Amino acid sequence: MSDYQTLNNDHFNATADKYDNIPSAAELTAKGSQTILREFRASTSDENVKNATVLDFGCGTGLSAHIVAKEVKYLVGLDASEGMLKQFNEKVNTNPEHADIKSKVQTIEHLVTNESPLPEPERTQFSEGFDLVYSSYVMHHIDDVDGVVKAIANNLVKEKTGWFIVLDFSGSHGHGHAHAHGHGHGHGHAHAHGHGHGHGHAHAHAHGHSHGHSHGGSNCKNKEQAQGEQEKKGDDEQNLEIPAFVAHDGFSRARLEEVFRNAGLVDVSSDIAFKVDNHVHVWKEAILVKGRRP
Repeated sequence: MSDYQTLNNDHFNATADKYDNIPSAAELTAKGSQTILREFRASTSDENVKNATVLDFGCGTGLSAHIVAKEVKYLVGLDASEGMLKQFNEKVNTNPEHADIKSKVQTIEHLVTNESPLPEPERTQFSEGFDLVYSSYVMHHIDDVDGVVKAIANNLVKEKTGWFIVLDFSGSHGHGHAHAHGHGHGHGHAHAHGHGHGHGHAHAHAHGHSHGHSHGGSNCKNKEQAQGEQEKKGDDEQNLEIPAFVAHDGFSRARLEEVFRNAGLVDVSSDIAFKVDNHVHVWKEAILVKGRRP
């Protein structure tokens, strides 16, 4: 497990119960989720969206999944943070607002690799792949973006008709960010609601996502160094600095398009998803890239 993955797991397990209270979390996630749904619909049809089986890569507490699931047939939330998935499942099982999606969502705790894209029995259950795989503010937490995108594109996106959509921030800005999205990835358990089921074991690459902490830089620090530096600072000062668990300070559209094409995806395109309110976030823009598996 990489330093970034370890730091993501530690941070988001520790903060999972506070995640949904971050002021910008709901706002940015809602905008991102509607943008992803709009782009998926534009790439296929209303009927295909309604009948789609979808994977939310880096689902966290389910802020995005709970929006997207209402529009599709079935949704799998995948993350490596046990704490984040616990919050996801608790909300689905206890919150009356989510009663309409309880039977069509499940979660999987897992790290995606080319060798182990999903644990069993989910790998067999979803052997044909997903109509849509998406990530919402996740990729900047992943060290090996190229490797993870390739693993997803080649193993989890349905051939011919499946789409992969990534929403993230444009960068690099070289300074702290008042926003975070992160979750790590651990070994594989699955939690089901409705007909989903299963348990498995795996380990692999990383990712994460959350909203409301600081973010930034690409210089990897070992776990002990990063934790030692953070412990020396108060909460206010930490929020002004780049946290050690962020691997990339955003992306250019050209960079993400290159990653998608190198992974073998076709019909690749990108756009500015929306401008980010400076009062909410230091980053200026959210960008979206999408591609289809041939």
